[in-house]
Amino acid sequence: MTGRWSLLAQDRIHAVHESLSADTPFEARRQAVAAARPGFCSDGWPAKCWRRAAKAYLAQYDPAPAGPLEAMMRGD
Repeated sequence: MTGRWSLLAQDRIHAVHESLSADTPFEARRQAVAAARPGFCSDGWPAKCWRRAAKAYLAQYDPAPAGPLEAMMRGD
């Protein structure tokens, strides 16, 4: 079940994604997502939801190959 904090994080990250061009470098994308993080998402459950959503989004654009354990967890 997706909670309110997860939906907020996904919505904010989606808004950032819409504002970026397709050829935006990974580092600039990572900085844009970090800058969009709300101030109240610095601790507790909101922060956990934000980190999870940011990690899921940025994993799609990460140029570094994932380690074997992470690849195994994803089912690659």
